[in-house]
Amino acid sequence: NKPANKYVADFIGSPSMNFFEGTVAGGAEPAFAGEGLNFPLTGYEFREGLGSGGPAWFGIRPEHIASHEAASAMPVRLDSTVALVEPLGSDTLVRVRVGERLLWVRLDGQAAVKAGDALPIGFDPARANIFDKASEQRL
Repeated sequence: NKPANKYVADFIGSPSMNFFEGTVAGGAEPAFAGEGLNFPLTGYEFREGLGSGGPAWFGIRPEHIASHEAASAMPVRLDSTVALVEPLGSDTLVRVRVGERLLWVRLDGQAAVKAGDALPIGFDPARANIFDKASEQRL
């Protein structure tokens, strides 16, 4: 749940973690900005002192992204478009486009989605992992 570095976060899990490149702003209310996203990191437990922030990777696992009605209850909400649907029985993997970025989202196996559908998604930054851009160590 809290990989020590980006390599482990990317290696463990199938499909792998979704990553956004950006900047973490330190201070009393840390936030992430990058790739067209800007949101507070409320609830995220930093491993070490954040200091002044800086370049970072924001990672969120496909199973930690909510969709449909559940997305509206998440602190961070995004609009996406379904690019690919991969039914796997108990799960359905969905590749969605958010801006220029493609993300994996894990849905219930009975999810009724198809390519081209608009799909609201959301996540809680407390379930994410943030890594220093240079060292790739978890923050």
